[in-house]
Amino acid sequence: MSRYEEASLAIRHARDLDPLNATNHALSAQVAFVAPQLSWCVQFAQQAITIDPEFWIGYIQLAQVYEQLGKADLALRALNNAGRFSSGNSKAIALRGYICGKLGKTKKPMRC
Repeated sequence: MSRYEEASLAIRHARDLDPLNATNHALSAQVAFVAPQLSWCVQFAQQAITIDPEFWIGYIQLAQVYEQLGKADLALRALNNAGRFSSGNSKAIALRGYICGKLGKTKKPMRC
């Protein structure tokens, strides 16, 4: 619905109420990603991971923003962590496949 300002205010309020909740920072990253405010997305995703270093959703957020910024190596590194901490979540696998495909690395086994 493109109501980014309203979403940003709501999630900021959630962060203010519970600043050590990694989910609130990851949701802030998602709002920033679709706004698009990519530097804020990176910051919020990194905050989520700082709060909980095994919070796989924070790594997914980093991967998607790094892919958009053209930093495939950083995106793939973040996806390694997302896959490891999520026990192989399909979103991490799918995003890895997308990035590898964009890089032209389509041979099996996928080595990118």
